[in-house]
Amino acid sequence: MGILSNIQNILFPTSIDQEKKDLQVTSQNVSNYIFPMYLSRIKQDIGTWRAAIVEAERPVYSYPYRVRMQQLFQDTVLNAHVTACMEVRKHMVLQKDYHLVNKDGVVNEEWTKWAKKEWMMDMMSYGLDAIFYGYQLINLMEIENNTPVKYQIIKRHNISPDREVISKMVYVPRGIEFNNPDYVLMDGEKPYDWLFYFDTTTENGVSNCGYGLLYKVAYYEIFLRNLTGFNANYLELYGSPIRVGKTTKTQETEREEFYQSLVEMGNSGAILMDLNDEIQLVETKGGGGGSNSYDNFESRIMESISKVMLGHGSAMKAVSGKLGSNDDIKAALKRIEVSDCKYWSVNCNKTVLPKLRALGIPIPEDLCFEFKNDLEKEEFRIKEDESNKITADIAKTMKEAGLQMDAKYFEERTGIPTTEIEVTTNTTNEDAVANIARLRNLYNEANL
Repeated sequence: MGILSNIQNILFPTSIDQEKKDLQVTSQNVSNYIFPMYLSRIKQDIGTWRAAIVEAERPVYSYPYRVRMQQLFQDTVLNAHVTACMEVRKHMVLQKDYHLVNKDGVVNEEWTKWAKKEWMMDMMSYGLDAIFYGYQLINLMEIENNTPVKYQIIKRHNISPDREVISKMVYVPRGIEFNNPDYVLMDGEKPYDWLFYFDTTTENGVSNCGYGLLYKVAYYEIFLRNLTGFNANYLELYGSPIRVGKTTKTQETEREEFYQSLVEMGNSGAILMDLNDEIQLVETKGGGGGSNSYDNFESRIMESISKVMLGHGSAMKAVSGKLGSNDDIKAALKRIEVSDCKYWSVNCNKTVLPKLRALGIPIPEDLCFEFKNDLEKEEFRIKEDESNKITADIAKTMKEAGLQMDAKYFEERTGIPTTEIEVTTNTTNEDAVANIARLRNLYNEANL
């Protein structure tokens, strides 16, 4: 009865305290609270896609859950195109340099070096996953020498973002309150500081957080997955040769021997027919040329997925080995990058750094996480230099024409300090006329 009693307490606990006691939960191993249970993979279609959002949009008193939605996502991310879009989007943020600065924008080199470690990159990668899944919860498990060294993701299907609890089993409404700073475990520990929660903005106000980009993508991915099966069937029927054997033999053993000889000739299909039998593979005339209709539909679906994930339908198309070579694609990717960088910066400064301070890491209170904008500064500098060169060319042409640009105007236009020098000129009237014409052309080019 002792074993049966323990199993009963785990599956059907009499109280939340009993759950903590049986599973020996501590702040550093909150995952021990979750019962080891496999989330089955089921066949997904538009019906299950709709059922996922119906389950998530239940009123609070009816207990909304994200189990079906996360069950849907675990198949969605297996699609190669979806995975590639996720990696590209995350890489745009992960490749950027960053530092810790004070309120005056001064970089703290010591703590910047502390932050440029593997743990920060992992935390950033996990945090950005919330954009795709809707939310993410990370359990910090160990700190050594003021550096996080062990952490893990809490299973998303055991998390209720609406009730802000970690459920021991799926569809259990109560559990560990991960977002409550006053919640206490059996040993007196408060898991709040050890749990890093990231979520997204709700799209419709029904739930406490968004559903994640993968829910929008899953609709298209279901069609894409089915198309792969359709295309495989088409290729099997029309792309692979079929060995056809005809015989007048009537004895079953003889016909079986003849059929086996056809089968053993290769891996393609084989058919045994009588002399008068006939088989036809008929293609539809209005379907766009057989398999081409599958390819065209597949391309349109992949463009839709790219548009949702990366802001542009052609963002994932290879152009001379460069991603997003066109200006409109670059602009779309830039918008995504800026948005995701802001997302992580806000969450790092709102959640990560404060909780690490609470755990005893002596991060100065006035320091905050900030991405470097060296690329943006360089782009601005290039544009500024181009504009200043036009102004300088105008000043040079004025000088050759016997005129002189006002020094104050030049400094206001370029920000470059000037020093006047006295020079003599032997410019002829013909040169002056030519220079004035050049000056007018420069003004026209500069739209002055």
